[in-house]
Amino acid sequence: MLHFEIKYPLIDFHGIRIKERSNYDAIKSADIDIGDDCFIGNNCLILKGVKLGRGCVVAAGSVVTQSFEADSLIAGNPARLVRRIEQ
Repeated sequence: MLHFEIKYPLIDFHGIRIKERSNYDAIKSADIDIGDDCFIGNNCLILKGVKLGRGCVVAAGSVVTQSFEADSLIAGNPARLVRRIEQ
């Protein structure tokens, strides 16, 4: 379940160096993989390349910069594992 105001950029919008800013081949991208039965709270930012396993819960306002295994409760900026969820 996804709530409103979730941001999930799949690419770097521009390069840092001036020469890279208009070179679209230099812009890096990566998929975001959100497993089944995940719950993502409001105003989260999930960065490119992140994989969330099945049943993860992401607290509101979290900035997810790394991948997490299934049944993880994560929160914070940057998001950290709070605890494992027993299903």
